[in-house]
Amino acid sequence: MSSLDSALDVGALVEMGFSRERVEQAVNATNKAGIQAAIEWLFNHPVADPSSGHTLGGGKSETSAENDSTNSTLDGAPAGDSPAAGDSPVVAESHADDGSAADGSSTTVALSLVCEDCGKQIRSEADAQAHAARTGHQNFAESSEAVKPLTAEEKEEQKKRLQEKLESRRKERLEQEKQADKDREKSRRRAGQEMTQVKQEMEYQEMKRVAEERRKEKLEERRLKQKIKEQIAKDRADLKSNPQVVTEKSPTKPIAETVIEKPVVKKEYNECRIQFRLSNGSSMTATFKADDTLFTVHDYFEKNRSDQQNSPFSLSTTFPRKTFHDEHMLKTLKELQLVPSAVLIVASR
Repeated sequence: MSSLDSALDVGALVEMGFSRERVEQAVNATNKAGIQAAIEWLFNHPVADPSSGHTLGGGKSETSAENDSTNSTLDGAPAGDSPAAGDSPVVAESHADDGSAADGSSTTVALSLVCEDCGKQIRSEADAQAHAARTGHQNFAESSEAVKPLTAEEKEEQKKRLQEKLESRRKERLEQEKQADKDREKSRRRAGQEMTQVKQEMEYQEMKRVAEERRKEKLEERRLKQKIKEQIAKDRADLKSNPQVVTEKSPTKPIAETVIEKPVVKKEYNECRIQFRLSNGSSMTATFKADDTLFTVHDYFEKNRSDQQNSPFSLSTTFPRKTFHDEHMLKTLKELQLVPSAVLIVASR
């Protein structure tokens, strides 16, 4: 069909829901181009139809056309063009559907967090992280219940607990520092005692070595003297039994005299190493000249003693056991046989 002259075509458009005035307007606007052109014009130029209450037109869909028509009517259409509330059931139904959709699509808003391990309600994620770090709990869930704000009494109580906790941690830190100081002092004393023991051991080994050398020297000297005595006795016996044989055998001098001509060179010491041992277990060592008197040694220890005492004392040796008195004070260390080293026991009088 190429034109809308017939009343049949106009009636068909009216039966589709358009008003006769709108159909005639579409016919005039499209210059009677046909029923299809008229339909397209009607949907591209939607208006509210006061006779039927439906929104007519729209190129996408009937529902979209109805929504667009409603929005345009509410936003900018004159009051006279908009349909009454009772005459627009489609619009009312659309608003009802929108409300139900909004109710169905709404989600519960999380106002707090709940620890699933202990059941504690937590205000924020930062508090949850702090709770996890403090307790080791890792399972949290969202909750729609808001955490109640603290009252003034609860805030004061929480502040008091925090102050007590800070004070407790401060005391613990002080105790730890005191214990660390004690441990360091014990380590220092232990190291000092070990060093003293090592020093005493070295001094003892040195004195032992010197004493061993003196013992060997004395033993060698006695052995040589004994050999000389034996040779002299033998020469005398030979002289008594056969003087002529002895004279021919040794025309110049006897064998004993030959041996005597080779005396043992005795080592001379010019210094004396004295170790003082106190009653408290400590010791001190000093070096003196071999010609110094015992009074010099006594005076030195009295001025430099390590036990910081001023009580009278006596000096003695352990081997051989001998205690020195006032009559020994003017004798030299060599005369008292304390050279080259000796240990003097300091005892309070």
